[in-house]
Amino acid sequence: MSHKIEELRQVFQNRFGSEPTLLKAPGRINIIGEHIDYNDGMVLPMSIDRFIYMAIGPSGSDESTVLAMDIEGDMVQFDDPMSVDHQGWRGYVLGIINEFRIRYQKVEGVHIVFTGDIPQGSGLSSSAALEVATAMALSHQLDVELSDLDMALLCQHVEHTYVGTRCGLMDQYASVFGIEQAAIFLDCQTDTHTMIPLDLDEYQFLLLNTGVHHSLAESGYNDRRANCERSLSILKEDHGVESFRKVTAQMLGTSKHRMTRKMERQSHYVIEEIGRVGKAVDAIQSNNLELLGNLMYESHSGLSMDYKVSCAELDFLVDFVRDNSGVLGARMMGGGFGGCTLNLIHKGEVDSVIESARIAYRQRFNLQLTPILVRSGSRAIL
Repeated sequence: MSHKIEELRQVFQNRFGSEPTLLKAPGRINIIGEHIDYNDGMVLPMSIDRFIYMAIGPSGSDESTVLAMDIEGDMVQFDDPMSVDHQGWRGYVLGIINEFRIRYQKVEGVHIVFTGDIPQGSGLSSSAALEVATAMALSHQLDVELSDLDMALLCQHVEHTYVGTRCGLMDQYASVFGIEQAAIFLDCQTDTHTMIPLDLDEYQFLLLNTGVHHSLAESGYNDRRANCERSLSILKEDHGVESFRKVTAQMLGTSKHRMTRKMERQSHYVIEEIGRVGKAVDAIQSNNLELLGNLMYESHSGLSMDYKVSCAELDFLVDFVRDNSGVLGARMMGGGFGGCTLNLIHKGEVDSVIESARIAYRQRFNLQLTPILVRSGSRAIL
């Protein structure tokens, strides 16, 4: 059992004097299909071996306490989750608690302590893992039966309503459904999936964390989603299509005069990326990792040049590894404007690439580069 779990148990026992229920929910990487989940596309996430760990138990009263173990003194106590500050991590946890009150009329107080080893702001979906961990903990503690899909949808609703990020379902879905040694081929139009066995042989995924998080991240995400919705409404009027899944490049070409340049380029990216996801699944199933890597590079070019969610730091790191034969592919991952690049790299090249990238990145931006090696991880479990 993880030392994090043991430390969590001890903190809970020392503070509340009782034995908690313990659980964990994973973060995720997205191999390909960025910004496609809210455009009815298909995506290819993988749950990872980095988790939010949570301890929960009854408080014995109407009052609840939530303690963020990794942030010194960051604790909130309340009878009503809507009566206290929702900044930072609190929006995710308190939003879940409030939804249980609204939907299931569950008002019993709980004690919650959580910790984690998912780097924040790196695009690994620590927030979705926190939402899923809280929902799973409450469903167990308050005896509420939730299907896996309902749990993911509840967490997505909280992110929309309480946090204000109009995310797709991918992050929460991956945390709920992920299994080891497999990617999730998620159809975001039907909220169904197929597990794709993932054998990388002599290769693995390496994340290079830029350590930056530009201010455009949240507003830029919502702006692009709104642009895609406007573009699709035009395409519906012109061609009768109900989804970007049915839009062709020719359709876009005949309707682009009704769109702004931004809308056109972002729509172009969506169409291309939906196609790349299907090709990536075929590449994995045929064990063609070189093709998978090329698709990752193409994805980054689209995200940077068309969708405009990259930044100088991310572009630098992708370009830095592009001519290294030990790196089959790289792209920015997550919402953008900072966070990590995802690299498909030969295991024998990991140390040399990390060292050379650190030096070059520090010389270019005077910033510290943080490498994160990830493997597939289990789903959220008690």
